[in-house]
Order: sequence, then structure tokens, then C-alpha cells
Amino acid sequence: MKYECDIVKDLIPLYIDDVLSENSKIFVKDHIDSCEACRKYYEKLSSDVKIPVSRETRKYDLKPMEYLKASLSRKIIRRVLAVVLVIGFFVGSFIFATRYEMPVDSSKVDFYEKDDYLMMKYDGQGDLLYSANASWENRKVWTIRFWQTPLEKYLPPLYKKEKYTKDSMPLYKVKKVYDEDGNVLWEKKD
Repeated sequence: MKYECDIVKDLIPLYIDDVLSENSKIFVKDHIDSCEACRKYYEKLSSDVKIPVSRETRKYDLKPMEYLKASLSRKIIRRVLAVVLVIGFFVGSFIFATRYEMPVDSSKVDFYEKDDYLMMKYDGQGDLLYSANASWENRKVWTIRFWQTPLEKYLPPLYKKEKYTKDSMPLYKVKKVYDEDGNVLWEKKD
């Protein structure tokens, strides 16, 4: 009987929590009904610990904790998402500002000769970017394309007082300059 009491005392907390199988519940209940020491132990444990007997009640008590965990994880997800969106916005803005090419009207660029150089002056807003390519048939005939990125157009006027003034090329290398549409921008006078 001593071993049986030890076994029942080990099972009583599980009996109180209502997690025993049906056969084990019957075994513990029958033993508590017949053994005075185990009944007193059961009464002491069940009076000290206030655990609801039904599983549904215990699950309901856990729901606020689950809600708290879920709401905390939602807050963390929202914050991480907000940080990612802000970083994405700035990276996208930087890429747009440095990569997007806005064509520049070639009529805003003046060509003139000075000290054996062909000089170029831009009268528009911001800095001017260009690419110049020599013709395959005649290396003194150049095609030039002008453009700006938003960064070159809008940032330099904020810190530069003077406009983009000039760029040059040795005059002996140039006979004609065309824009990308085939319009003559400058032609050497013989």
C-alpha cells in the first residue's frame, strides 16, 4: 500500500490539473476515497492551488497572453516594415536622382572659339552632362548628346553661385558638331 500511496501522491497534481487519462483518474479517485492520508494530501493541494478544473477555462485564461504575444509581434513587424519602407524610399530616391537621364535641349548650349579651343557654354539650370563621339568616316566630325540627372539639375544651383560656364576641345580636332538629332550645332569657318 505504501507504493500505491507514493504513486497516487505523484499523480494528484495531474489529477487536479485534469490531465490524466480516464483509467488513471479512476485509479486516483478510488484511492483517495479509501485512503485518509492521500485524501488530506489531495485537499491540501487543491485548496492551496487555485487552478480551474476545466480545460476550456484554462485556455480562456491563456488567451490574453496569446493576444499580448501576437500584438507585440505585430508591433515589431510594423516597425520593421516601416524602417524597410523608409530605407527603400531613400535608396530609390538616390538611384532616381543619380541615374534618371533628362534630355537637355541643345539650343541652350552655345559653342564659340577661343584661344585655339572650341568652347561650350550652357545657359540652363544646373550642371550639364554630355557624351561626344567622333564619326567613323571623318574623325573631326562629332556628335554630341546632352543630358542631366535630377541631381545635376537641382542640386548645383543650391550651392554654386555661377552657372556651368564652359568646357573645351582643341580646335584642330573639330570640324563640325552635331546633336543626336542631326542638327548642326557648330561648324568650323574656313
